[in-house]
Amino acid sequence: MDLPVPKGLPPPPKWQEDSVTKFFELTKEQVYATFVQNSKEFSYLIEVDRLFRQAIDCAHNTEHWFPYLFTLKTHSAFLSAVQLVMGTQAQEGYMVLRGALENALYGYYIFKYPELAEVYLRSIMDPKI
Repeated sequence: MDLPVPKGLPPPPKWQEDSVTKFFELTKEQVYATFVQNSKEFSYLIEVDRLFRQAIDCAHNTEHWFPYLFTLKTHSAFLSAVQLVMGTQAQEGYMVLRGALENALYGYYIFKYPELAEVYLRSIMDPKI
């Protein structure tokens, strides 16, 4: 699955006139620097992303669709964690990676034990469970 290439939009008005957007811009620049300085390591991340996308593409029209939702969530969390780490927010990236691992395990167990899907759905609907 090919993603659209961003058009390189100019920053919106008032961008970097406050500490929050200045921080966003700084982390974006850190991502660029990490990409340039660690191209070999970054190639591994690209391969992991390719494998995620391949697994997701294989899930089309499967009868076991519910566990694949966790694959999507795991992939999204993985990409978010990579962006955080590349932007010099390693500790925060670890927290997001923990969420990726958690989603992967939920998906695995629900695939292996389909009866757990209902238990999972009930647990997120009712916090008392």
